[in-house]
Amino acid sequence: MGGFGSGGHNRVAGTVEGSRTLDVMKLHRAGSLRPGYWGTWQWSYQDGTTATIQQRANESEIVLIYKYRPGFGDWEPVEQRVPIDWTACRYGGSRPWFRCVCFSGGQYCGKRVAKLYGAGKLFACRHCYRLGYQSQLEREHLLPLHTANKLRKKLGGDPGMASPIPKKPKGMHWRTYNAAVERILTLEIEAEGELEEVILRMEARWSRARGRRRSHT
Repeated sequence: MGGFGSGGHNRVAGTVEGSRTLDVMKLHRAGSLRPGYWGTWQWSYQDGTTATIQQRANESEIVLIYKYRPGFGDWEPVEQRVPIDWTACRYGGSRPWFRCVCFSGGQYCGKRVAKLYGAGKLFACRHCYRLGYQSQLEREHLLPLHTANKLRKKLGGDPGMASPIPKKPKGMHWRTYNAAVERILTLEIEAEGELEEVILRMEARWSRARGRRRSHT
């Protein structure tokens, strides 16, 4: 099935919270995995808009039927087949799993996962989409700032980018002091960049939500 950009795998491309999620156990409990089932699945958003896909199921897979809009282009019909694997439970019975059949960076995934995410044209696992969690993005922003604040306090100053750079402590070599100041400034510039990326992602999510709201009016 579809592919994804190869991209670096060390940075988060988006969040699971900002993507439509299909949870195989929720579908199972709702009866949506029964062979012969045909119905819909719907997501509701805080701005009052909704998104809906159609589903049909047979013994080994579900078929997702929906429309996808790339950017500001035209809506495209999509029909995606997702295999369902069943594994035995320790105390009897069995439980379902999705099989991610997409390609990421030119490689077939094939992972058995409990959730798939609609972060692009196809539903895929979070590893293929390189999705992280909102808390992870917050840590990426806070880590360099936390380190800079520790250096500020080590120099006898106050934490926070709004605080003035501390003066050189008595007895500290100028080389050591200058290196610490340069490190502080570098870390705070990095933190500002991370924060800007978070803001841009939030603005993009808000823009998509407004677009969905207009498309439903």
